[in-house]
Formats: sequence, structure tokens, C-alpha cells
Amino acid sequence: MSGRRRIAWAGPWNARSAIAAFGALVVAELAARGHDVEVFRTETGEFLDLPPRPAPGPVTPLRDASPEAIARDHDAFIVNLGDHHGHHGAAVGPMLRVPAVAIFHDAFMAHLYAGWAEAEGRHSVHPAVLGAVYGAAEAETANPLMLPLEEMAVRRPMLEWFAAFAAGAVVHADHYAERVRSVCPGPVAVIPLAFEGFALPPPREIGPEVVVATVGHVNRNKRVADMLRAMAESAPLQERVRYRLIGPVEPAERAALGGLARSLGVPEPEFTGWVEEADMPRRLASVDAICCLRNPVLEGASASLILAMRSGRPVLVSDHGPYADVPDGLVLKCRPGAEATDVRLHLEALLADPAPARAMARRARAYAEATFTASGYAERLLAHVDQVTETLPAVRAAMGLGRVLAGFGMAPDDPAGMRVADALDNLLNRRG
Repeated sequence: MSGRRRIAWAGPWNARSAIAAFGALVVAELAARGHDVEVFRTETGEFLDLPPRPAPGPVTPLRDASPEAIARDHDAFIVNLGDHHGHHGAAVGPMLRVPAVAIFHDAFMAHLYAGWAEAEGRHSVHPAVLGAVYGAAEAETANPLMLPLEEMAVRRPMLEWFAAFAAGAVVHADHYAERVRSVCPGPVAVIPLAFEGFALPPPREIGPEVVVATVGHVNRNKRVADMLRAMAESAPLQERVRYRLIGPVEPAERAALGGLARSLGVPEPEFTGWVEEADMPRRLASVDAICCLRNPVLEGASASLILAMRSGRPVLVSDHGPYADVPDGLVLKCRPGAEATDVRLHLEALLADPAPARAMARRARAYAEATFTASGYAERLLAHVDQVTETLPAVRAAMGLGRVLAGFGMAPDDPAGMRVADALDNLLNRRG
């Protein structure tokens, strides 16, 4: 398709969502290229009451729109999905009803699924669905949130459940692309996340006190405990490093981290709580290094990583998922499972001689500014939408046939169904 497109963009549209910040960048770029973009807000409940971001066209709650009318009146229906029911819950129903290009921001979707299932009065995953995407051993399990986080992230992340209903998909890094390709009936593209954040002050000179910060909602997979353990193992870090947590934190998590710090004999981290976007530059001005540890990796890509790299400050990352995709020599990589040891070594080196880490940070900023752009994202997204449109008749046929076979009671692993799937894969040219 060439020329002016009519695009329905479905996603969160408030100041508290990083995915909404991404959406605002891309929508503005699409509009600047001459396309008509209508935004449909996917928030539910109290999150829909948050003030909307500015937009180049209409902004409508998706719950108030007809999915069939959206499909009829637009050339593309683009749905942004992340693992937060409050921000994305209204997107699930329409995506199940009409063909959509799904942008998967997270590699873990169990909380979105559970929130949607509860709202719909469904309290478990259908056994046939689990058997199809995760294997027969999962077919008798119930709510995906019943497992510990680390096990749930591997056994029932529910990404595949959503991807099976998409006419085409976009992911933001290679680490979860094959999982989406294995079930999505349409084309899947890997496009680096577009994120600019906000203007940050340049880093200050490293002085006697070094401030390390973790940015975003404080939760277990950000490995705050590993940062505290790194400090406990190093006299230089205890003497010179201060740890700041910039973002909201649940009272129980704050109490647990404070108790851990006291038991380790290290200073308690500074908790800022929620910080408005306008105040973030001031909060980061006195930060010398940024900690982007993640284990397990639940996101597809990380806006906080891009923000950290664009800040020109040294960045600590866990060396897996989207963080492993960053070329060597740009960030301070830590082995998953050994983060505390590697954080200690990296920070002790920074304290002894800041110059190498500062030079690395300058290279990272140049890389981020050239890679994670709205113009590049829009260009590749439009090309991918064209590809999805070309395959849409075959995708519709595949999805319709799948529903018919399921109605006949055919099991997901029936050999006849597998032969049909192979034929449709060849038709869709999914196997090269």
C-alpha cells in the first residue's frame, strides 16, 4: 500500500505509561508523514480517568468503539499490548474479534491475561490453549499467576496465547521473536523500540560520593537485592556509593528492602516514590550510574535502558534478553545469576578510574540516539503493515479454519491439523 493511510492506533494514552510515551512518538511521526491516525485508548477503570496525552487526531476510549467499524474505516488496526491490565485491558476483546497488527511490548503477558480473564468471568486458561502453546503437561493447570514468578515466566508467560490471535506482530528484540513466530499466523517483524524520553542534564564529574539509581516501578525482577549485596561485599562501595530507587514501590517491598539493607549492614536505598516526567531530569541530575538489572526478563525491550543510555551515564545490565542485544562495549554487562559479584566489580572499577566507563557511556548515547528513533520505527512499521495486509486473506482463512477444526473437537496436536497448519504455513510463506 502506498500513499495516505488511515490508521487506528490502540494503546494506553496517559502520562504514567512508558508505552504511551512510545505511542505518542510514533503517532506524531506517522502524522508528520501525512497519515491519518486515530488513537483508541485501551485503559480500563481508574487508568482511563487519567488525563490523555495530546494527539494529532481524535482520541477515543476503545471500550466505546466498535471493533468492526474500526476495521472497516481504517487501513490498519495497530494494537499495543503490555503486561498491565489497567493500561491494556480494553485491547484484548477487539483483538480477538478483528484482524490486528499486535505490537508486543512485553515477553510476559500473564497479568494482562489474568486481568482480562477475571473481567470476563473466566478463571482459568482453557486446557486446549495451554496444550497447544505450552505442551500437554500444562493442559490441566489453572490461572497462570498461581506459580512463583521465575517459574511462571518460563512455563506460562501467556505471550503465545495473545500472539495466536494476531494477524501480524511486531516485537522489539530478538530474544522473544521466535516464540511469537511459532504461533502468530501472520508475519512477525523485529523493530527496535522507539524511545526518546526527555532532555537530561549531562553527567557530572565523578566525585567522592557516587549515586547509582534504578528507574521504574520497584519490583523483584529489577534485582535491587543484588545491588545491596554488591555493596555489602565491598568496603569502597559502602563508603562512597549511595543507591536511589526512582519510581513507585509497594509498602511491603519497601519494608523488605529496608530490612535487607539493615541485615547486610549497608545504607538503606533512597526511595523517591512516583516521579512525574517533568521532574525526572532534576531527579537524575545527581545520578552517576544507572542500574538496569533484570532477572527474569519480562519485557520485550526496555525504555528505561534507552533512557539510561541516552543520559550519557554508565549503565549496568543483566546480560540476557534485550540487554544482551546491546553491542559489547556500550554497557556494563553482568552475568545472570551472578549480578551481585559483577556489579561490585564494575562499580569498584568505576570508583578507581571513571574514565573508561565514561567513554563507554558516550558511545552508548551515540548508539541509542541513532538506533531507537521514531522515524526509523515508523518507516519499518509501515512496511510491515503492508506485508501483513498482503497476507491477510490467507491469515483470515487460517484463523477461520482453526476455529472450525476446534469446533469439530480436533485436538491441537492432531496429525491432520498439523498437516493443515503446514500447508497454511507454505501458503503464508512463513518458512522461507
